[in-house]
Amino acid sequence: TTYEIQGGLFKGLGFGGGIYVVDGSRSTGLPLASESQSTSVFNLPGYERLDAMLYYKRDGWQAQLNFKNLTDERIYETTGYSLKPQAPFSVLGSISYNF
Repeated sequence: TTYEIQGGLFKGLGFGGGIYVVDGSRSTGLPLASESQSTSVFNLPGYERLDAMLYYKRDGWQAQLNFKNLTDERIYETTGYSLKPQAPFSVLGSISYNF
C-alpha cells in the first residue's frame, strides 16, 4: 500500500510498504546418484518478506528508494529442479521524469 501527502510543505512525499507471505512448499530435486530412479524430496519453509518505499514527486520528476527484504530473511524459490536463493536486504534508487 502507498500514501502520498497531498498538500502543505511535504506535498509530493510518499511512502509505502508491503508484506509478502509464502507458505512452505515441498520440492523434488534431481535423482540421487545411488538410485537412478529415485529423486530427493525436501521441504522449503514458509517466509514473510517486508518491503518498503519512499518517494518524492515534483514538476514531473520523481526520486524513489525501494527497500526490499527489510528483515534480511534467507529466502529460496524453486523452479523445476533448480533451487535459487533470493536477494538479501537491498536498496534500489531511481530518478524518473514523466511527460
